[in-house]
Amino acid sequence: MQRPYLEFSTQELDQIFRGNVECLSELELLEYELRFRTQPHAIDLMERVQEALEQLRKETRTDKNLMAAIKFFMEGEEARKALREVEDRLDAMRLSNLALRKEVATVRLANSVDFDDVVSLESERTKEIKTVMISEVPKGKERLVDKVLSPEHAISEGLLGASVGERIVLDSRVEYRVMQITKEQQGFFIEVLQ
Repeated sequence: MQRPYLEFSTQELDQIFRGNVECLSELELLEYELRFRTQPHAIDLMERVQEALEQLRKETRTDKNLMAAIKFFMEGEEARKALREVEDRLDAMRLSNLALRKEVATVRLANSVDFDDVVSLESERTKEIKTVMISEVPKGKERLVDKVLSPEHAISEGLLGASVGERIVLDSRVEYRVMQITKEQQGFFIEVLQ
């Protein structure tokens, strides 16, 4: 099998995942590509992709079982009409479920650290403030921060998904508090403050 995502960074694969959470074929391609990757962020993404695949496959099996049961118990035009109604309801439920998942993900991402966000961290010990960004490809924003962290950096794992006010511990010794998150949306910078 070819690897259509061979040249993509793990960060780009993560973005593809977020945009295709309900697309079985895309998730299967992502899962295949991630089998070849060993970085911690890739392993974490693989787990999230596999979880999403499992959920989609479970929903698909449930839908097929329901349809088979209806076909078994009903015949002719009555069965076709009932099947169409059930299919319409299932489609509506899938769309509603997808919309809710996307809304939850959007709200979570809006208030927590994500890739390419500029994050101000305060050292609990020295009270020194550092500005960092987690990115494989900084896209010219590196001038805004003291340090660009790779997704595999020790602090990145604890920082991704953190909210303002949360404490991040590095190597069980150095503790930081998230002071501010600055996100870029449609060319504008939006600050998330406590």
